[in-house]
Amino acid sequence: MPPVRLVLIAGAAVLALAVMLVESALTASAQAARITTTLQPGINRVGWAEAEADAATLFEAIPRLDMAYAWDADEGRYRWAARDGSGDLRALTPGMGLWLALGGTEPFAWARFLLPPAGIGLIPLREGWNFIAWAGRDSTTPGDAFRGLDDVLLEAWDWNATAQRRETYTPNARVNTLRKLDKGGAYWVRVSGAKRWWQFPPRVEFPNDVTPARQAELRTLVDGVVDFFIERYGIAVPYLTVRFAADRPESCGGSYDSRAKVIRVDCFRPLAHEYTHAIQSYLRGHEESGEPRSLYGPEVPVWITEGMANHWSGVYHASTGDRPLPAYFAGTIFPEARRASAPLQSFEIPGNFHSGDRSAHYSLAYLAIEYLIDLTSEDALFTYYRRIFFETDWKSAFQTVFGLDVDQFYRMFEEHRAGTFSPYVARDFTPHANVQGTVLGPSGEPLENVRVRGDRWGPDGRTWQAVTGPDGAFEHPADPGAYIVSFTDLPPDDCHFGWYDGDGELTSQGEEAVVVTVGDAGVEGIDVRLPATPDVLTSMLCARVEGVVQGPDGEPLSEIQVRLYRRDRLNEGAWTDTEGAFSIMVPDGSYELTLSVRSCLLGVYGGDGARWTGEGRPPTITVADAADVTGIVIRLPDTPAALTRGRC
Repeated sequence: MPPVRLVLIAGAAVLALAVMLVESALTASAQAARITTTLQPGINRVGWAEAEADAATLFEAIPRLDMAYAWDADEGRYRWAARDGSGDLRALTPGMGLWLALGGTEPFAWARFLLPPAGIGLIPLREGWNFIAWAGRDSTTPGDAFRGLDDVLLEAWDWNATAQRRETYTPNARVNTLRKLDKGGAYWVRVSGAKRWWQFPPRVEFPNDVTPARQAELRTLVDGVVDFFIERYGIAVPYLTVRFAADRPESCGGSYDSRAKVIRVDCFRPLAHEYTHAIQSYLRGHEESGEPRSLYGPEVPVWITEGMANHWSGVYHASTGDRPLPAYFAGTIFPEARRASAPLQSFEIPGNFHSGDRSAHYSLAYLAIEYLIDLTSEDALFTYYRRIFFETDWKSAFQTVFGLDVDQFYRMFEEHRAGTFSPYVARDFTPHANVQGTVLGPSGEPLENVRVRGDRWGPDGRTWQAVTGPDGAFEHPADPGAYIVSFTDLPPDDCHFGWYDGDGELTSQGEEAVVVTVGDAGVEGIDVRLPATPDVLTSMLCARVEGVVQGPDGEPLSEIQVRLYRRDRLNEGAWTDTEGAFSIMVPDGSYELTLSVRSCLLGVYGGDGARWTGEGRPPTITVADAADVTGIVIRLPDTPAALTRGRC
């Protein structure tokens, strides 16, 4: 392992931006893969996919090893080492292919660990021929293994000792005889230019209804996110799975499961955010038990974890040109952050961060990280997560890496925030109060899995949501303020039953909803009795509005947010799937339909297959007698990128 370099960031000596930093700590952890390579008498080809070591390590591990050879791509010749210490092969480096000459007449089982940190899986290739180890998944097809080399790969080959023949792979060839790459093996690879080869591309999984063309498109986008972090920061996450959701989501979201190393996304948009979480988890490492460490407090405050993910997601989308940062901050981040009413330190714990107006909290965390970068550096963010691999006191690590006491940073940020996010005024944090109640059925039976939502009355759009338990009860923290409370079925039906009327029943009109005022003491007794069971109410009250969104040439557009708005504040939405289709469950009424992409409004449906031009009032879609409205076709006059360029 190369020596760890020290750099100065904000006046403090911290660990440099190098993935190899945590390698020694991960060696014996669940990150390492133990394999056994059977060496035969005579010449063997193997790959060195371990930490850097002296060439003598080979002779210590393999008693009958006589000679070792490694190809030097820079000089175009072999280097060699012998058991007596002679030769010019001195160091074994991650990714090195080796020819090993084994003496005697019996095979030798060489048990070893192959390590997957980016310092090993990210292998430099030189122009021309390279003899390279494969450390990725076992039995990987060449198409998957070489996916990251599409722009430079000329050919690759392996020698099949059993069949005594050369097996080759050439991109776009009609026939290729190299079928798979085995972990721990070594392969000849010829490239047209120097490039780093990331050997752990994510496994991408799709639902059955995704077409091969769309799968290829999404794989390319996933590779683009991984390549971005490799090229810009020299970091990537091994053994990762990206799983696209099978259902048609109501909102475009995602999540990361650190135990299974799975990113789940409903569409492509949140992938860079969730991939940042995967990097954070990877850098944090594992407990001695092998369990991955938590991304959240008390080890790490939520505002740091989510703010960092927002930062790198923003940088990625800006780099692709689909979301320029100045317009995004002006149009989305600053307005949302102004809605946050609590100081930053209140968002250290998940309970506060994920309650109330979550979009405001995410934007506030984003701006806090941007301010921290202005004071220190972007590189320090990754360094911080490496530092807390060794420390459990996040505040101590914060001061070490950023050169700032946490309380000092909080004071500085609140002053910055009060001056920048006007009309926000810094104040002391008041803990959220709880809103409590019960939902009963027509016979007084408790109803489980009814969603209760509070929408803050006024322009700030703050909300809270809760789901009833087996006893029909719900409880959720909420910011002080005035709310109207609604009740809906859970997805996939998601039928809106009505609003709380103050007398234990529901009203179907938002104007008749009783305003519930939440103070410091909270609110109890929001108890309602539904007139029928949720399944009966859904069949009586709601219908589906369905259609497709197309581009200017009739091609289906996915990941477009479609929302239906009724004048009494009811609004419901969904995202288009890979076929451009959307389906939204709503009760009777007249609705305006809007289209957005990445939180940027594309326009209002004009009723004639296109966007509303802005002349007169937009037409409405009417749902009556709980009858479905289907067959809506919306064709945009230009691509979403062109329609939003310069605005969002």
